[in-house]
Amino acid sequence: MKNITVIIVILTNLFFPFVNTEIPNETILNTTLYVGGDGPNNYTHIQDAIDNASDGDTIFVYSGIYHENIIVDKSIIILGENAEETIIVGNGYENVVNITTNNAIIKNFGIRNSGSLYAGIGIVGCYNKVINCNISSNAIGVLALSSNNEILN
Repeated sequence: MKNITVIIVILTNLFFPFVNTEIPNETILNTTLYVGGDGPNNYTHIQDAIDNASDGDTIFVYSGIYHENIIVDKSIIILGENAEETIIVGNGYENVVNITTNNAIIKNFGIRNSGSLYAGIGIVGCYNKVINCNISSNAIGVLALSSNNEILN
């Protein structure tokens, strides 16, 4: 019986040597990282989660006030628990959120304190979405320097 199995494997490799047996990328499951909670894949800062995320991942941010400026340089979803209680407060002298990629989504955040010449959200990439964000106390709400971005609610 072993000889038959070996012969089948050898014949398969001889006649079908170019068959791709790798798992396609589309079947790889995306990861959810968490900010502000506890447990695995949890971070204290939003930027740390972004830095450790991969394209297609989701970052869920629990309610709280996060004193930081973030750079979104991956095609990810950043989802706040709710816009009234999940707040990013910038340092007061640059954009609070910079989106420098394509196809990112930021949803359900309060975004404040950009500084006198900057925006709550600055967008350089295309096909990004800003959804249900309360953008206040910034010199500019959203500054989109490229096209095909959506700002909703």
